Amino acid sequence: MKIAKAFVRLFPVLAVVLTAGAYAQPNLLEPDAAFKVNIVQRDQQTLTAQFTIAKNYYLYRDRMRFNVKDSPGFSIKSVRFPEGILKQDPNFGKTVVYKNAALVDIVLQRPAGAQKITVVADYQGCEEKTGVCYPPMQQAHTLVLKN
Repeated sequence: MKIAKAFVRLFPVLAVVLTAGAYAQPNLLEPDAAFKVNIVQRDQQTLTAQFTIAKNYYLYRDRMRFNVKDSPGFSIKSVRFPEGILKQDPNFGKTVVYKNAALVDIVLQRPAGAQKITVVADYQGCEEKTGVCYPPMQQAHTLVLKN
């Protein structure tokens, strides 16, 4: 009988402890797992930044930037973004985002004979369900271009 009374008193506490995990915030992915970027050569004057975006995450188009670093003579002529999804974002208002994947073309001004280039990609994204946004991220990619 004493055991039964003790169980009755402890049951509410035990129930809270056991169910707390069910209501805990989901684990967020590390930034490099949520947003993967790879830059490849498309043709002699064009690179493509390939973004792979984890399920339930998105990237802001307006937070994407590309710059050339330590690559004499190279410059970026233009950046062509794909069509995205218009989103009413709690942080930035109406903005275009990408989910799942995005292919961004980077058109280069390339000096004759130049092959080695470093492109720095800046980007920012969020997790959809929790609304948690990551701080801006940056990755440098060095490529040896084919002629």
